[in-house]
Amino acid sequence: MFCSVSRRSIAIGSRSVSLSRRSYHVTLTLPIGEIYDQPVTSFINNEHVKRSDKPVRAARDPSTTLDICGVFSASQDEVGKAVIAAQAALAPGGEWTTMSPAERGRRLYRLADAMEANKKVLCAIEAWNAGKPRHIVERDDFGDAVGACRYFAGMADKINGRTMDFGNGKWGYTIVEPIGVCGLILPFNFPLSTLFWYLAPALAYGNTLLVKPSEHTPLSALYLTRFIKELFPSGVINILPGGSETGACIASHPSIDKIAFTGSSATGRRILDLTAASNMKSTSLELGGKSPIVVCEDADIENAVEWAHGNIFYNAGQVCSATSRLLVHRDVADRFIEAFVARTKAHKVGSVWENDTFQGPINNADQYERVKCHVRHALDEGAKCILGGVYPENRGDSPTGWFIPPTIFTDVTPAMSIFREEIFGPVASITTFSTLPEAIELANNTSYTLGAAIFTKDMGRAQDFTRRVRAGQVWVNSAGDSEHGIGFGGRGGISGWGKALGEEGGHEWGVVKSVHMRVA
Repeated sequence: MFCSVSRRSIAIGSRSVSLSRRSYHVTLTLPIGEIYDQPVTSFINNEHVKRSDKPVRAARDPSTTLDICGVFSASQDEVGKAVIAAQAALAPGGEWTTMSPAERGRRLYRLADAMEANKKVLCAIEAWNAGKPRHIVERDDFGDAVGACRYFAGMADKINGRTMDFGNGKWGYTIVEPIGVCGLILPFNFPLSTLFWYLAPALAYGNTLLVKPSEHTPLSALYLTRFIKELFPSGVINILPGGSETGACIASHPSIDKIAFTGSSATGRRILDLTAASNMKSTSLELGGKSPIVVCEDADIENAVEWAHGNIFYNAGQVCSATSRLLVHRDVADRFIEAFVARTKAHKVGSVWENDTFQGPINNADQYERVKCHVRHALDEGAKCILGGVYPENRGDSPTGWFIPPTIFTDVTPAMSIFREEIFGPVASITTFSTLPEAIELANNTSYTLGAAIFTKDMGRAQDFTRRVRAGQVWVNSAGDSEHGIGFGGRGGISGWGKALGEEGGHEWGVVKSVHMRVA
């Protein structure tokens, strides 16, 4: 039951919410009119921690920049307690360790069903806190999360090893075991999706978890605790909101066996330092991208424009695999640019609660300022802005939230920062080329290796590009459309390593034990 004594009222933006002095939830009214209880403290051992101090962080609405509610950051002590709970859940003979793989899968299926039954509220929370158009959350983010949950639920009872006959009375076999206590450190751009890209396979393989959602977007993960405590044994899933301090506590904890981090390359470096310095724990890093999209002279221009537009301006450009470097053959450049600009002008930037909105705001103030800085720097370096830019400050017609208009630069050279650095905003750069080898050289002129795309009717050319481009995934005549059944991730460099999704993503969460056996 929720704590309901000694209540006081605090102002949040232009509203008031009810918060108890020793509480773990607030009662909020969503912009769609639904009233719900939002947990705001750490979830450890299937219980929310009751806190009497003041929330130290605010979850904000990117569309207005107003606070939604305060959220308590997990302390170092809470991280330690969560580790102890996760270890206890892995004790031999316990409910989680004796649960059959098939039953683990059934629990994940039931979690997906619970999400489906609460889709309206869950999607509204995600739209509100992440600044995403609600109709897109319902179609994409929610569908992706539920789909990943069900995909790995089906994998749970299909995890197996190998048997080998070495002759002379010797046999060998392998066992796939859980890694142990694992930490998930998640990003702000796809809070719900990335949670299930990692939570679902980790549980399918029998691990226990400490989950730290982004300090900017913790609300949907905390809302899910009402289902988690009904479906999973105590200590299996622990959710710890907080910022970099909480993340550092998790990454450096000597009793955590694996970290999966999704976020910027700079933070990934710090995570790697911490995991190496503590106990050399297994570490998966899904980091930044500066993915190229190559439009050849024989490409279907209309199709290329549609995919290029969707993959860079989707989610206000806050997509790690966004194909933000457009490499276009000189013979079709004018035609492509004209169509690309027209398509971009047609998409609506605005309220996340309206069904015709395509692009919402940037998620948070820090990222908003970062994108504006990149745009100004591109202008200073001589790139030509043919659409968008930065909204003028202090103008009555400027949006109130962290909005950046869709922005397109041409005359971009490889020496410019806009060509080399991840912007993580709705900013596209266009560079022209004359031959496929030149396009491949331009595509590989980066330390990022997350993804690449090519548009051509020549499948031989497409295969040549696929083999020669340095990328963890390649799209041919599409861009950015990931699937649950195939791995997603970089191939080293500052895009990181390790895979999510597919069988490859599942293998990240098991450790192989080799057994040698001789007949006595």
